[in-house]
Amino acid sequence: MSKRIAAILLVSLICCVSASAREGFGFTKKAAEMNVIAPPAINVAGTRVSVNVKSDRSHVGSNTELMEKSIVELIDGAGTALRVGSPADIRVDVDLDRLDVDHRSNSKVEYRSEKRCCDKNGKTYYKSVPHTVYYTTVDARLDGRYKITDARGKVLDDGSVDESSLHDYEYDAPSTSDTETTLVKWAARKVAARIVPTQSRVTVLVPKGSFENFIPLAETNSWDRYLQAVEGVPAMRDPGSEAYRQYALAVAKEGLGYASTDVQRARQLLREAAEHYRTAIQSNPEEKLFSEAHNSIFSSAGAPLPRVESSVKAFEAWIPAGTAKAVKIAAGRVREPVPPGKRLRNQSVIDMKKAGLSDANIKLAIDAADSTNFDTSPEGLIALSKAGVSNEVILYMQKMRSR
Repeated sequence: MSKRIAAILLVSLICCVSASAREGFGFTKKAAEMNVIAPPAINVAGTRVSVNVKSDRSHVGSNTELMEKSIVELIDGAGTALRVGSPADIRVDVDLDRLDVDHRSNSKVEYRSEKRCCDKNGKTYYKSVPHTVYYTTVDARLDGRYKITDARGKVLDDGSVDESSLHDYEYDAPSTSDTETTLVKWAARKVAARIVPTQSRVTVLVPKGSFENFIPLAETNSWDRYLQAVEGVPAMRDPGSEAYRQYALAVAKEGLGYASTDVQRARQLLREAAEHYRTAIQSNPEEKLFSEAHNSIFSSAGAPLPRVESSVKAFEAWIPAGTAKAVKIAAGRVREPVPPGKRLRNQSVIDMKKAGLSDANIKLAIDAADSTNFDTSPEGLIALSKAGVSNEVILYMQKMRSR
């Protein structure tokens, strides 16, 4: 009788384990490429932009024209209200100081295992043999600065556009012109990203189990249909299994948020995605892929929650150019309030800095706050500096210490 009871308990345990183990990422992970939208680094008012790229260096040549054209294409193609035109509400000026490409021929000795015949017993063996490998080192550098001003000449943002590339090529090293083009386009993207949103691709893992049939929707970035499919799966009683449904909901809403042309809706979807990620982590802390980066030979996926939390902060700080709110704030007629019941404090500035916001954007957020209560004591200033807040922002905080 006791053996029969033990057998029944064992079968029950196996069934429970099987049911719980059904949800997961599986041994062979499946991933989708998600288009991530990064809001512009600063908020600007107006809709018309002028772009001017120049250089006093003769060797830079026609690359000033290429960079100007590239910036114009990025601004006009960003899908926002900003367009290149005149009279300009915003001026983008770039001064290229250096663009050098150096090709150097090099060689090195590598040891390779070669099959030899035969040893004293008549068997083949392998021997490490030195080989001279010839390659070309391409060392390239672009230096310059950009400045963004409004129609009154007020500086909204400025900084460097330095780019570099150092690679060894055993075969088919790129030409000087191709390398210059690559650096110029990198720099152009950096400048355009100051005032218009930019897009990048990231790898996100997608769960299997109850959600395996939906993976093709994620792989084609059909996030609205993926969300609808995941929402059709009933909530699971087991928290460990339900965590994968929460994770799938998070991935769907994150992808849908980036795809939305409505900034307010994007903010809401990204906030909900962050909450789903948190729930998944809390419900199944043993699943490290919910909270940690995943790397394999075939794919690389960053930690999801930090990614979406950074996006939430960036989207919340973004006031699209051309909107009534952007124009009014620029004119000083209204203030963009911080969330009700909150005052802007040192930690708020530190959080914005960690999210990657520029000094100009942080200062705009300080200007737009209903009230501020900054700790500008020696201890407070030291903490700000250690957190990476620039001297420019710290000085601005001291001026706006309490209001």
